[in-house]
Amino acid sequence: LFMIRRVMVIPSSYPSPTNPVNGVFVEDQARVLAERFDVLVFAQRVYGWRQVLQGRIPFRDGFTMREGIRLYEQSGFMPPRFLHHAAMVYLLKRARAAMLTITGSWGTPDIIHAHVTLPAGWIAVKLGREMGVPVVLTESTGPFSVLLKTASRRRYAWEALTGAATVTAMSPPLAETI
Repeated sequence: LFMIRRVMVIPSSYPSPTNPVNGVFVEDQARVLAERFDVLVFAQRVYGWRQVLQGRIPFRDGFTMREGIRLYEQSGFMPPRFLHHAAMVYLLKRARAAMLTITGSWGTPDIIHAHVTLPAGWIAVKLGREMGVPVVLTESTGPFSVLLKTASRRRYAWEALTGAATVTAMSPPLAETI
């Protein structure tokens, strides 16, 4: 009998003080899950040159509480026109470092719920495989084809979709497209 107690949510977007509606549906779902499970949201925040020059980067790595949800935020800088492969490798490396802190403090999740195939789904599948934790992937991107513009993106999307234990789509037409 497999008992789920800890749920880690890894979104591609999540609300922040500077963008409170970005990924708000993920926050809503995490709040509902937290009524029954121990939930932690791992949000990677990536900033570019424009935000650096405007001084709008709240670089912080660590635990906070937001709307009653345990949140681990990880900030990073991404140079412009960074190759997709390099960006994915960078994000995974940073996520692996965060997992050492998260699992050391909170423990290992029983399940990971990723939102959006790239980058969160791919990162979740890699981390889940390394930790022996199943991954549920929910896709909401429309049109889905924006995730498949290059051979590199298609390869990463394929790895995420085939590596997840379960893939759900936000609508029947999106499920057919995927």
